Amino acid sequence: MEIIGLVHRLTQKFPGSETHGIVSQLRRAAISVSANLAEGLGRQTKKDTTHFLHISRGSLYELDTLIQAAVDLKFLSNEAGIDVQTKIDACVKMVQGLIKRYKDSELR
Repeated sequence: MEIIGLVHRLTQKFPGSETHGIVSQLRRAAISVSANLAEGLGRQTKKDTTHFLHISRGSLYELDTLIQAAVDLKFLSNEAGIDVQTKIDACVKMVQGLIKRYKDSELR
């Protein structure tokens, strides 16, 4: 949830011409992370849960790529990009831990 707020605040400073471009993609990817975590953890089976956890992890990788693009396009400073990417990396590790936990569990 922290990443959603951070991305939203950062993208408010992007050029208006990017509202339907990279801004929209960044915000959707950020929201997708939390939404798929919630949906996955609300599922009844290990297979369904891990499926949505994988989608969430994929959204984190997408977000990381979009942040790098924003830095390359000079919409974000290197420092801001590094700050977000550090948070993304921490989330990837957490999601990967959840994936491993569910794959290794005795749940069905």
